[in-house]
Amino acid sequence: MNATVLVVDDEERIRSSLQGILSDEGFRVVATGDAPGVLDLIALEKPEVVLLDVWMPELDGIELLRQIKQKNPVTHVIMISGHANIQNAVAATRLGAADFIEKPFSVSGLLASLEHVLGHNNSGSHITSQLAARTERASRGLHSVSIRAVAQRTITRSLVLGGQGLHSGLKTGVILHPAPVGSGITFSSLAAQSAIPARLENVSETGYNTTLSGNGHSVRTVEHLLSALHGLGISNLRIQTGDEVPSLDGSALEFCKQL
Repeated sequence: MNATVLVVDDEERIRSSLQGILSDEGFRVVATGDAPGVLDLIALEKPEVVLLDVWMPELDGIELLRQIKQKNPVTHVIMISGHANIQNAVAATRLGAADFIEKPFSVSGLLASLEHVLGHNNSGSHITSQLAARTERASRGLHSVSIRAVAQRTITRSLVLGGQGLHSGLKTGVILHPAPVGSGITFSSLAAQSAIPARLENVSETGYNTTLSGNGHSVRTVEHLLSALHGLGISNLRIQTGDEVPSLDGSALEFCKQL
């Protein structure tokens, strides 16, 4: 049976668009603009995933998320917003949201989020094909190369860390999500449709801080977080943040403790 997705948004245009897109992709879709009636609708339709708008006139989406997770803790909730910020994303993730995406979102970005939440992107064939392609690219022009197997690790659940930007002085945060085998460590903003892989070629600054840049986006002060991940052997992680990773204690120690 296809997964059921409940779309909760006060804009009829958004509901209609999402219903058409997701139905074409094989999902069973239920849509409503009645925020106060969502809990009853969940009990009736039993959706696997709820797409929930943050800003609605009758009931705040963050409060509705709290109510949904209290009564239906196994139901996945993806928050959607046209006015996203890292504070809202941190609050939603702490309450149990599986993901947080910003309008206008691409079809591919939405489907990727749904696949991540439903676990479809963990299939063996998908991972095997990715690794095979990477191995083939890496081995071009090389002869008799011996490759040692390296264990890959991620975290077991999403984790939220809050703090202050070292250079901006502003309150900010970072959301860490588990990632599948072979995906590596990536950084993205709430609005970004593409991520910045944590690779040497994406390092754009190493003066007062280490900055990663790519796809029209930059993330500053990544050094302490990446040091903690390296020390703990975490090789696959999806990281959402603003343009600056928070400084917890000025070192990697607090990141290690939190992880």
